[in-house]
Amino acid sequence: MASHKQNDSSAGFQPVFKSFATDAIHVGSEPEQWNSMAVVPPISLSTTFKQHEPGKHAGFEYSRSGNPTRNCLERAVAALDGAQYCLAVASGLAATLTITHLFKAGDGILCMNDVYGGTNRYFRKIAAEVGLDVSFADLTKLEELKAALKPNTKMVWIETPTNPTMKVVDIQGCADIVHEHNKDTIVVVDNTFMSAYFQRPLALGADICMYSATKYMNGHSDVVMGLISLNREDLYERLKFLQNALGAVPSPFDCYMCNRGLKTLHLRMKQHFKNALAAAQFLEADPRVDRVIFPGLPSHPQYELTKRQCTGCPGMITFYIKGKLEHASTFLSSLKLFALAESLGGYESLAEHPAIMTHASVPENERKELGISDTLIRLSVGLEDEEDIIADLDQALSAANDSSAGFQPAFKSFATDAIHVGSEPEQWNSMAVVPPISLSTTFKQHSPGKHAMLWIETPTNPTMKVVDIQGCADIVHEHNKDTIVVVDNTFMSAYFQKLSVLLNNFTIFLIPGIAPLALGADICMYSATKYMNGHTDVVMGLISLNRGDLYERLKFLQSELGAVPSPFDCYMCNRGLKTLHLRMKQHFKNALAAAQFLEADPRVERVVFPGLPSHPQYELTKRQCTGCPGMITFYIKGKLEHASTFLSSLKVL
Repeated sequence: MASHKQNDSSAGFQPVFKSFATDAIHVGSEPEQWNSMAVVPPISLSTTFKQHEPGKHAGFEYSRSGNPTRNCLERAVAALDGAQYCLAVASGLAATLTITHLFKAGDGILCMNDVYGGTNRYFRKIAAEVGLDVSFADLTKLEELKAALKPNTKMVWIETPTNPTMKVVDIQGCADIVHEHNKDTIVVVDNTFMSAYFQRPLALGADICMYSATKYMNGHSDVVMGLISLNREDLYERLKFLQNALGAVPSPFDCYMCNRGLKTLHLRMKQHFKNALAAAQFLEADPRVDRVIFPGLPSHPQYELTKRQCTGCPGMITFYIKGKLEHASTFLSSLKLFALAESLGGYESLAEHPAIMTHASVPENERKELGISDTLIRLSVGLEDEEDIIADLDQALSAANDSSAGFQPAFKSFATDAIHVGSEPEQWNSMAVVPPISLSTTFKQHSPGKHAMLWIETPTNPTMKVVDIQGCADIVHEHNKDTIVVVDNTFMSAYFQKLSVLLNNFTIFLIPGIAPLALGADICMYSATKYMNGHTDVVMGLISLNRGDLYERLKFLQSELGAVPSPFDCYMCNRGLKTLHLRMKQHFKNALAAAQFLEADPRVERVVFPGLPSHPQYELTKRQCTGCPGMITFYIKGKLEHASTFLSSLKVL
């Protein structure tokens, strides 16, 4: 395997937008807006809303016109874009359609020449045929932009980075030129690739920022949606009317799911950048690759512009493989971790052939001019482990060119297993990349038996004591090999404490790469309501084990007692596992900072956090775990009234 450099992916880019994660988590989700004070916004499926008297309602009248769940999402996205307003629509193309309806026959639209195939198709085959004057230009060249502007130009459409050749457009430069030409001309930026985390077009002079939220903004490949953000009230009122009049609105459920995805957007995008940079560096150093196009590489033509304009780069890489179409086809069909599929921006890695797949609708002569050749391959690098991503690229390249901090290291392939095990497309006739919600079940009965048991919870709730699992298991099994050692691993999650394996969709999977019973426990259980799901919207338990006899008995009890989760809850929890590694690392980072702050504060009596050297079992925790969860216990100085005042005064927590 070719060597690849290790770089700080964020070096030289713009600083992260202030309070981005806090806004993603809290804006639009305020409990005070609901009578129930729900921390997680409910899904409002009602299509109509009771009015106090004719024409007087409480903000909602009909769900196409407005919906409480959609309102939560729109408020959150507006905050992330630094916008006053946001509108959610049924898809990215629905966003394009809605925006284009601002104009009439004879109005001019100037579009970047290298854009998503669906955008190109819409402007050429639909917008142009109803009388809009559509033209294309390379907007990376500001002189070409100036020359392409006409007296009737009413909108300039920018996509940056472009799809699939990853050109980066100077948004500020374009906006200045366009608005100098005509202050009323609307500059639209398709921000799908960058997401709100890496780029804020409105702050750079754009009038409208739009997304296919199907991609990074939702980030789990299970929602089709579009988003439109803006600051101008006049445009908002016109687009709000069109949102309702055209009727291309998303369902409340999809709005809930996309809003749920926003809560981990900052974590996902940082990991996408890290993984993509490593993959791009590997590919660039590989002699089997002709050229790599990734805005985070110094070799990219607009690398310096990207650093001035963005806080980082997404997981999108385009590269030219050496050889011909058959080499590209062999590479794509040989990938194992990457799925050969259209779309992008999900937790899973995807690969595609633009000339044959996403950009087949672009005329062949234009594809050739844009560099969309038979050897061009587009990658959407996911959240799997970096080593597994690079290993898959390496083996596929080989197939295509075959002529004949004190804590334990993270568990190998943890993220890859969480994303792929149990989600293999081959198990479904549809080859769905994301497992469908299956409502059918099968049942098998066995006879239960009796055994003695030792129950361990570590860290304990609430005093955060840490138990030596290996030591306890050795003593118990020496006393009686049949005694069952159970560990409640709720606080640590599978990411920080390796006990056994994971349960998924009613059944228990033995995940390759995780050593069974690593610390001696017979059974590992979770309240998956907590970290394993991680989004405060599922109540579920999980039981993991390796012994076949215990499994058969517990499987029988699962059926006989009937305490099974719904298929929907299983889907949601499985969805949560895809970002478990990112969430737990951030929980640890934030909790350690909070614990250190509290420990140094004279108003605090004592802090109990296993990641602090002051914790009695600190050394044990480092031997036993890969890190610590976000759980802190502390004693405030004073009495009950001091604790009560502290709790009632919290704002973010």
